[in-house]
Amino acid sequence: MPQVIRFLVAGVLCVTIDYVVYNILMAFGVGVSTSKAISVTTSVCVSYFINVSWTFNSENRLERIIKYITVYAVSIIMNVFVNMGALSLSGSLRYSTQFAFLCATAASTIFNYLCLKLWVFRSAKAS
Repeated sequence: MPQVIRFLVAGVLCVTIDYVVYNILMAFGVGVSTSKAISVTTSVCVSYFINVSWTFNSENRLERIIKYITVYAVSIIMNVFVNMGALSLSGSLRYSTQFAFLCATAASTIFNYLCLKLWVFRSAKAS
C-alpha cells in the first residue's frame, strides 16, 4: 500500500478520534477552542505511534520524536486558528462547527503529511 494511502488511513482513524473527543467535550460545556486543542492533541498521540510503525516504517528515535512534536505543535496551533477563522466566516450557519472542523482538519492534513514526509521521516524508506 503506498505511503500516502497509509497516511490517509491512519488519518481517518485519528480524525475520528479527534471528532469524537471534540464533540464530547463541547457537549460537557468545554469551550470550542479548548475542545479543539484537546481533541487534536489526543489524536496526535495516537497518530505518532501509527505513523512511526506503519505509515513510514521507521524506528522510534528521540530526534524523530522531537521533530514530530514540533510539527504537531505548529499544526495544533494552525488547526485551532483555522477552526476559529472558519467559525467566524460561517457565522450562524446550521453546521458551522462541522464546517470549521473540516476546514481545520484539511489544512492540518496537508501540512502534516508534507512536514512528516519531507522533514521528520525523510530518511525513512518510502514503500
